[in-house]
Amino acid sequence: MRAYETYLRSQGVDGILATRELLRTGRRWRHCRVDEFSVPPRELWPRMVATLVLVRDLQRRGLLRAPHVASGWRSESFNRCEGGSLRSRHLDNAAIDFDIEPADDDGERLCRFWRESGPHVKFGLGFYSSNRIHVDTAGFRTWGYDHHRSTSLCLRDAGRTDS
Repeated sequence: MRAYETYLRSQGVDGILATRELLRTGRRWRHCRVDEFSVPPRELWPRMVATLVLVRDLQRRGLLRAPHVASGWRSESFNRCEGGSLRSRHLDNAAIDFDIEPADDDGERLCRFWRESGPHVKFGLGFYSSNRIHVDTAGFRTWGYDHHRSTSLCLRDAGRTDS
């Protein structure tokens, strides 16, 4: 854990989230019989940097208030048990699932940021519910509770089906 913290510090992204939180494997760790916290393989460490920069920006803009990390990096076997996608960005250490306080505007400000800045930062934003979200920097896309983009909070009101 200390080596990972040192790496994050060298990249200027330490302290954005508590390291212990960042190392949380997932919600179903007990059920899947894995450790609650796990350090990703060293070769995957660089992939978290852009996601943490995005998280810092979201926090500074007040779009991600008091986030609780529900899942960071996952091993393939845990990802299967957790019900994750075969192409999950968690496998690459490029994604974070958060439990958040529901936004007063039902996520509209977060969606606006996603629409305006998402293509540039490759912002992937998933809404599993109004207070459970996924953030990554592995491609500009969005989805909702059923993992389809048509149910994303960012597309539902606008009648959009793009991105």
